[in-house]
Amino acid sequence: IAGLAVYAANASEGAANPFLLPTIFLPFIVDVSFTLTHRIMRGENVLAAHRDHIYQLVLRRGASHATVAAIYAGVIALCAAVSIFMLTLPPAWMWLAPALLTAMLIVIALRIYADAKSVGMIGQN
Repeated sequence: IAGLAVYAANASEGAANPFLLPTIFLPFIVDVSFTLTHRIMRGENVLAAHRDHIYQLVLRRGASHATVAAIYAGVIALCAAVSIFMLTLPPAWMWLAPALLTAMLIVIALRIYADAKSVGMIGQN
């Protein structure tokens, strides 16, 4: 991931952009934010141990660690590619790339949570 960030910075001739690293790390940011928000909405202790992160739910539904790691690597690569493309946009439009990626990841997270809820893996509140 760090290498992708360095490549993106070099591709933009060293232009510092506050959206660059968060866009590359979006899969992790969305996972943590979505999980914490979901736990708060269910009235659960966000500091207590749990197995409700998106990647944990996918593992618990039967995917292997290798499969989940490959999926995350692919999504991070996509986010890095979008980050590099984002740097070619006019500054007023750069926010659009992370916004669209975030929306896509939230839709995926909602589907995974709905599936997990339907099989009783997470609270029914």
